Amino acid sequence: MKKAIYTALSMFVLMICTPANAQTQPDTTRKVNTTQTQRDDQGRQSMKSSELPKAVQETFGGSDYSGWKMEETAYSVRREDDSIKHYEVTLKKTATGETKVVRIDSQGKVVK
Repeated sequence: MKKAIYTALSMFVLMICTPANAQTQPDTTRKVNTTQTQRDDQGRQSMKSSELPKAVQETFGGSDYSGWKMEETAYSVRREDDSIKHYEVTLKKTATGETKVVRIDSQGKVVK
C-alpha cells in the first residue's frame, strides 16, 4: 500500500512540475545558418566588399575614387532570373565622413 501511495504521489509531482509544452521528442527542426546571407525585398543580397569581382574592386582603386573607402558590406542586386544585375557599394570619404552609394556592373562600369 505504501508503494502504491508513493508511486501515485511521485507521478502527481512529476505532472505538476513538468510544463505542458515540454518536448518529449528530440528537436528535428532544421537549424538556419545565421551567417548565410538572405535577400531583402528589393532582390539585394549582402556580401563582403572583399568578395566583389576583381573588376569592381579595381574600379574603386582608381583615381576617380581616391580618398574614398569601401564600406565592409556591399550588395549584389539580382534580376528575376537570378542573374546579377549590378552591385551596390557604399563609399565613405575618409576626410569628411561623407557617404555615397555607387551602382556598378560586374565589368566595373558605373550604372546610373
